[in-house]
Amino acid sequence: MRKQNWLGGFLALTLLLVPRFSLYAAEPTPTPTPAPTPDLNQVFPEKTGNALGDRGERTVRIQQRLRDLGYLSYRPTGYFMNMTQKAVTAFQNNHSLMADGAGVVGSETMEYLFSSLAKRKTVAPESGGVRPKDNPYPRAGSLTEWAVVNAVLPENAQFTVVDTATSIRFTAVRVGGQGHMDIVTADGESYQNYLKIFSGKVSSNKRPVVVEYDDQRYAASLYGMPHGENTGVGGGMQGYTCLYFQGSLSNGLGIVDAEHNANIQIAAKKEE
Repeated sequence: MRKQNWLGGFLALTLLLVPRFSLYAAEPTPTPTPAPTPDLNQVFPEKTGNALGDRGERTVRIQQRLRDLGYLSYRPTGYFMNMTQKAVTAFQNNHSLMADGAGVVGSETMEYLFSSLAKRKTVAPESGGVRPKDNPYPRAGSLTEWAVVNAVLPENAQFTVVDTATSIRFTAVRVGGQGHMDIVTADGESYQNYLKIFSGKVSSNKRPVVVEYDDQRYAASLYGMPHGENTGVGGGMQGYTCLYFQGSLSNGLGIVDAEHNANIQIAAKKEE
């Protein structure tokens, strides 16, 4: 009898506790509270209107764009000093921009600077150079999209670059580049030929060229102003220079360069 009473009590207690445990088991695990999104204005507390004395990543981008357009002749530093201010003022004067104030990159200047409306600075002919004789290269390059060329010509690939107006050629090596190709000359002789294309000295001009690689020819546009950090190669070239193909964009900024595009059409013998 005692055994039956004990079993009955145990069953009663079990029936009493099981629903309680089931209730707790059915409760969902609380969803963790997501970490708040950082305030980028606190992470990068640079003012939206850049002026003399500012510094930071935004200034680097402004300087790089001014350099691409020919208003700056030195490498981006991230420091908005006198030369950057003068370059901004020259850009504003060339576009009749007055809303932000002279030398200040406010919303109006920033919008124009990073748009297709941005005009390149008119560069006077450089003195002291020797213009190479015209000797047109007889072969056209193909209008091959950048995505294709980017895959065909990997980093460290060597190829030949030929100026379409003079047939001067040099050997180049790809060292990087995202929206377009960053290249250096392969040796000292190649660097001297690179300079000859630009009248014997570095220049902010751009030239139509044909790239020869693995029995293929690609229409391209070459920049005459090396920039960036030294790569340790280049035959005397300080830094690297840019090579644009069909559909290329500026690194990081993702901007179409109208002059490079026009040169690419010339190199493909499809000048409009």
